[in-house]
Amino acid sequence: MVDSQQQRIQQYYDTTTQWFMRFGSTRKHGSIHRALYIDRFVIDDPTQVIHYLIKQAITTHVPHAQSLLDVGCGVGASMVALGRLLPQLTERNGVTLSNVQADLGVRQGNNVIVASFHSLPYSDQSVDVVIAIESMIHSDQPQLFWREVRRVLRPSGMVFICDDVLRNGSDSMIPVFQKGWHAPNLQTLETHIMHAGQQGLQLRDSVDLTCYLRLVNIPEPLMHVLAKPYDAFERYPLITSTLGSMALQHLLAVKAVSYTMMVFVRS
Repeated sequence: MVDSQQQRIQQYYDTTTQWFMRFGSTRKHGSIHRALYIDRFVIDDPTQVIHYLIKQAITTHVPHAQSLLDVGCGVGASMVALGRLLPQLTERNGVTLSNVQADLGVRQGNNVIVASFHSLPYSDQSVDVVIAIESMIHSDQPQLFWREVRRVLRPSGMVFICDDVLRNGSDSMIPVFQKGWHAPNLQTLETHIMHAGQQGLQLRDSVDLTCYLRLVNIPEPLMHVLAKPYDAFERYPLITSTLGSMALQHLLAVKAVSYTMMVFVRS
């Protein structure tokens, strides 16, 4: 049974995915995540940099990995990119709550199914690598997320997460971001480490990637003006998502939130 939070996420991505694919920075390769500008990666599309970071993590921590599961996979573009970078990953699967994303992914030849990362339809210890790019933040039950990730991972398997992490919880724009992006799991790094550790997953690496984003610092007074009629737009996901994005830009710029890469290994 899909709970109300999952229904909201499903509706959000069912409504916005086609817009992201047509007009967003994702349109070239279909990767629904942020661009990173890191000088050592000389490539034509900065939305692909995250895949090189994942490749490095896999090569370092699980060099013999053959299977990958992308939880919150969008249309499956990251699986395709990682298949090119690491041909040894012969088994690549992804789950999404969005029927629209799954349909698009399947049409493009990707192994994408509709499922929740709170209840993954995969066997125990069946996966070498789990990745979650800007998806864990949607979980309203993070203990279930970590339990399921640990369950499907083989011993010594790796979890790669890249998401927004809380640094200062006092900023008034945090609720605007969380509501606009349906992001209840905005937690500190220490909280994520604690939840992962309770499931036998140990942090091996964390990197603040915020400095590699190209941010637009929207002044807080202007943000308050823009966010004031927020509740009036709740029926319009593209508008609330845009307000959430603007709030996130502000939060990242003032360092209330960081865009952080985390690598965990199952003991």
